[in-house]
Amino acid sequence: MGLEVTEDLLQMSAIDSASEEGLRPQTLTGNISLKNVHFTYPSRADVKILKGMDLTVPAGQTVALVGQSGCGKSTVIQLLQRFYDPDAGQVCLDGVDLREINIRWLRQNVGIVGQEPVLFATTIGENIKYGRQGATMDEVIKACKNANAYDFIMRMPDGFDTHVGERGAQLSGGQKQRIAIARALVKNPKILLLDEATSALDTESEAIVQDALDRASKGRTTLIIAHRLSTIINADCIVVFDNGKVVEKGTHDQLMTRQGIYFDLVSSQIIVIHNKQKFKFQLDSYCHRLILFTAAGEETNNPAKKEVVEKKDKLAAASNDQGRRKSSVKGNLIDKAQVAPHTWRRIFKLSKPEWIFVFLGSVSAFANGAMQPAWSLVLAEAIEAYAHESKSHQKDKMRELSLLAVGIGVGNFFSYFLQNIAWFDDPNHETGVLSSHLAMEATLVQGAVRTSFGYAMLFFGNIGLGLILSFVYSWQLALVVGAFIPIILVGLQIRRRVSIDDSVTMGSWTLQEPDELGRCVKRMPQRPASDHKTANAMRIAAGVTACGQRRPVCYTSALRQVTPGLRKDLDTQQSVASGGCHDARKKDT
Repeated sequence: MGLEVTEDLLQMSAIDSASEEGLRPQTLTGNISLKNVHFTYPSRADVKILKGMDLTVPAGQTVALVGQSGCGKSTVIQLLQRFYDPDAGQVCLDGVDLREINIRWLRQNVGIVGQEPVLFATTIGENIKYGRQGATMDEVIKACKNANAYDFIMRMPDGFDTHVGERGAQLSGGQKQRIAIARALVKNPKILLLDEATSALDTESEAIVQDALDRASKGRTTLIIAHRLSTIINADCIVVFDNGKVVEKGTHDQLMTRQGIYFDLVSSQIIVIHNKQKFKFQLDSYCHRLILFTAAGEETNNPAKKEVVEKKDKLAAASNDQGRRKSSVKGNLIDKAQVAPHTWRRIFKLSKPEWIFVFLGSVSAFANGAMQPAWSLVLAEAIEAYAHESKSHQKDKMRELSLLAVGIGVGNFFSYFLQNIAWFDDPNHETGVLSSHLAMEATLVQGAVRTSFGYAMLFFGNIGLGLILSFVYSWQLALVVGAFIPIILVGLQIRRRVSIDDSVTMGSWTLQEPDELGRCVKRMPQRPASDHKTANAMRIAAGVTACGQRRPVCYTSALRQVTPGLRKDLDTQQSVASGGCHDARKKDT
């Protein structure tokens, strides 16, 4: 395997990107032409991609390439960058075959923005400067303004010095795409290639990026590949590919009039969009009915209400057991001393299939706790060596400790090479994905078992090894320090009790009894929801908001989703609901 990898690395590419040979024209107009081009990928020699392709793109025009997947659109983009050479035919720039032009000069005059922008783990400014060697800061700022990226960059904490993280993990999709556009524009290219630059973005980000692309296309020869045909309606020319050939060409209106392949593509997308909108309308309608019936609190024989009531009953039944265990605001707290042992038994019983991981985690926590007293031995040895009168003894001891540190470093270095490389190449194991798992799933596990067990193992590792070393080196001092350990344990236990009391009290505030919450909702004024955002916000305010003395975070975030004119009304409804809850409590008591 290693020999095969070495052979691949030493194999010379048929196209040398570092070659200094070839023409470097003084001027570039931007006329592109493909003449009877045939092409197959080396890895799939039996599948012919382009079959006599003929295409002409006049300088300064925006030409869109459309067609089904696998028809050769992206292949044309790669041929223009000369990642491959055609098997037959010519790809020409201003009438000159690309094989006669210096490849580095060619790529310096061609800007490319792909579907998934590639950003390096450095600053925003450095990523943009990679577009052209020697680019000045003024040129970078100008490119960012043309790419509609300057404003959001200046809102960053460090501006252009903000680190984007691995593969741009610290930025959103729209922000990464605009930085990629700025990187393409900083070289001021005569030719701009857009390979599905907006297909991976949401609607809002797509509109912003599309505006930046429209700016960038002005005065340049632009080739666009897009599956969303709504983004290429204004192109100067639309070229339709099918089975490796050009089958249709013209403006949007001309192609729609012909009712050919392009017409079918547009019609199919309209049907898909219509179905999505229909489903969205049905979902919004259900949410609309849910909030109206919940807010009104009326008993009717309406079939729609029966549907809502049935779903509500199922939810109530599912949460009934949990509701009985929740304490009220006034008291009735469960005896934590009785719950804790039972909870731990259940957790360990559920963790039985993964006992090996529990064991390894416990050992790791114990070892982590033992690291501090173990390091104290090394530190003490170093200090003692310097205190020794003999210079030779000092050198020998320092050499021994230095070799120990180097050995640990070398072992750590080689451990990286023993890892499974394929695991790190998997897109599901990228830094952002793993960080998300650690932030969310690890937190959920800690929420179930809390961190007390891990802290306990860490504590025993620290205290245990510390006491052993203390008795070995000075048992008198160990007895003095050991006398304070029971006091520390009592303090930790008191802190744990207080923490549990606060958690249960907060839980009783956030989750009230279902009937009490129902009374709060019934006291809310009926308010028709005009759109799905308002319905969702009111549903959160009505169904999730608990009756407490302070406004929950979920209600505050819901207010941000509605129009400013409705915020005051919804806020008033929250106050009325809270007031109604307090009145209901007084009556119940």
